[in-house]
Amino acid sequence: MDVAALIARFRVLAGDKRTPPLWADETVVDWLNEAEREACIRAHLLEDDTTAAIVNITVVPGQFAYRLHPLVQDVKRLRIYYPAIDDAPACFHKIDLGDEETDIRAKWDECPNADGRPCFYAVFGDGDENTGRTLILDKVPSAPATTLQMVVDRFPLQPMDAASGSDTPEIHPNHHPHLLHWALHVAYQVRDIEGSAKDRVDVHEQRFINAFGERPDANVRRKRLRHRATICRPIPC
Repeated sequence: MDVAALIARFRVLAGDKRTPPLWADETVVDWLNEAEREACIRAHLLEDDTTAAIVNITVVPGQFAYRLHPLVQDVKRLRIYYPAIDDAPACFHKIDLGDEETDIRAKWDECPNADGRPCFYAVFGDGDENTGRTLILDKVPSAPATTLQMVVDRFPLQPMDAASGSDTPEIHPNHHPHLLHWALHVAYQVRDIEGSAKDRVDVHEQRFINAFGERPDANVRRKRLRHRATICRPIPC
């Protein structure tokens, strides 16, 4: 569904037949953008391994911590690229997820300035729209490594614009109608005798939860990372 169709459907479900409407198009689209981001937080709907500006990081000699793009929610897989040396072919080396950020830092305490092929990584920090989360490696990548290549869960690349009726949510079309429940949930919280209704707030919030799940808190996210911990299995060149 494009923006125009989503707004039209919102007005039908909300019974917003006023002229001018109770909620402006721009306001409704802001709620829909918020809904798409919420859906990604809850259900990890956007996996990306091709958007270079987001999934590729240039290795800096001597550096083991890297700031991620603000749109990155989590790093699912990570490989380090080693270019060809003389006649040796270029190759990738898989880096496995570590238990937690503190465990990776403990490795640095045990062996400061360790270099070589990293085996483990961790992602920590919450980040925001301007500052991304931080990725750290257990070793400084040795020369001539040039690129970290990731598979990430991310947020939408661009928010939808109310002025462009053809904009569409980036998540799969099957999920588009469910975004309306978040918009309606927020709309009915408006402190307006014509717009607010507590029972409708709860109904649409629950329908959104049914579609995308509960919003995980910070503690749940940390546990999720810990439970994904794996054993290092480097891929030989």
